[in-house]
Amino acid sequence: MDKPTTIILTAVITLVILGSALGAYIFFVPIVLAPQAENQNQQPAVQREEQQANIQPGRQEDSYAGWETYANEKYGFEIKYPLDWVYREYPDTKQGAGFRLKSSPDDVGSEVVNISLRSRPVNFQKVPFEDYVKEAASQEIEGFMSSASIEKVTTQSGLVGYRTTWNVSAHQTAGISGLITYFDTGDKAGDTVQITSGCGDDKKCAEVYNKMIMSFKFMN
Repeated sequence: MDKPTTIILTAVITLVILGSALGAYIFFVPIVLAPQAENQNQQPAVQREEQQANIQPGRQEDSYAGWETYANEKYGFEIKYPLDWVYREYPDTKQGAGFRLKSSPDDVGSEVVNISLRSRPVNFQKVPFEDYVKEAASQEIEGFMSSASIEKVTTQSGLVGYRTTWNVSAHQTAGISGLITYFDTGDKAGDTVQITSGCGDDKKCAEVYNKMIMSFKFMN
């Protein structure tokens, strides 16, 4: 074989080898790198989920940072209240307590949030809780005529209750009552825990009331 032919043949073989190597690189590199890229894309999402899982419980606890807890040992329920508020437990029955700002006069009339255990009328004791709350105040409180609004609420502990208002007719004056939130004790007699608001148009007081009911829970 003459010299020019040998040079040409060598060049062709070299090009074939380089082409094969380039083709293999183009084919295999994406396959190797793809899982790495996928892992890089997925990792931040996993980290975010872990961070959220760690942060969320803390946020719930922090929302009541500095609050105190009223615990009713006789009937086994508790509720949180702000540090600048105080409570007075009902001295005779021990069925609940009234709450007020520390800066307000030290008397019953200053209590704007009240919590108490209440018994149902005998003829309503077997009525399902979600049905009874539609008539509760009209059966228990004089001058409360009918339900004006009812809203299902779920506390931080997962307890379901109903926040209500009522059409009131007292001393020939008609109107809408303050909020009353009901929770079922599960007792055979159908007793309920009721949290009432006397905040009126005081928005800050209303915010405290709503936050208080979300902290309510039974101790056992």
